[in-house]
Amino acid sequence: MRSKSLILAGIVVAVVALTGCGEHPYYVAGEKVTLEVVTALDAIKNDPFSFAGKTVMVEGIVDRVCQGSGCWATLFTTESGETLFTKSPDHSVIVPKSCSGERIRVQGEVVVIEPEPVEEVEEVQIAAVTEEEGAVEGVVESMVGEDEKSADAEEAVDDQLAELDVAFAEECEKEGAIAEEGHSCPKPDCYVMLTAVELYR
Repeated sequence: MRSKSLILAGIVVAVVALTGCGEHPYYVAGEKVTLEVVTALDAIKNDPFSFAGKTVMVEGIVDRVCQGSGCWATLFTTESGETLFTKSPDHSVIVPKSCSGERIRVQGEVVVIEPEPVEEVEEVQIAAVTEEEGAVEGVVESMVGEDEKSADAEEAVDDQLAELDVAFAEECEKEGAIAEEGHSCPKPDCYVMLTAVELYR
């Protein structure tokens, strides 16, 4: 009798282990998660190009969520502390805006974003400011003449240029602030598309 009890107990333990203690997601979206192998977040972040175009399944804790439509979320793992960005470009798959801190499983394609050359961005910005500065100087020159620039006219030019510099700095600061807002979409170097989502409490 005792041996039979031990055998039955072993069967119960095996069944519980295989079923994951009966845990089921409370929220699902998109397609069904079909992959069984979990890809580590740090593996993707450390070498995103080796995963580009491949479908992976990742797990972690939800950190931040898009507060506009729920079209993106960042997740992390306590083991590595690495954070990964996930999003649905066409908003076809969304996550609850209040799911921060909950466990998530995401399956989707890894997308790598090529960074825009910093030099080109700076050149465009500088060119725009230079063009505006030239326009200001041209207006002043047409009013007083190249050879008749007075101290007041030069001071007016300096004031205009100073205002342009301030406006340019404010615009850069504004762009940075927008990127930090909860509903705006961050610009990571790579992300996993939200094709299939499961949330667990």
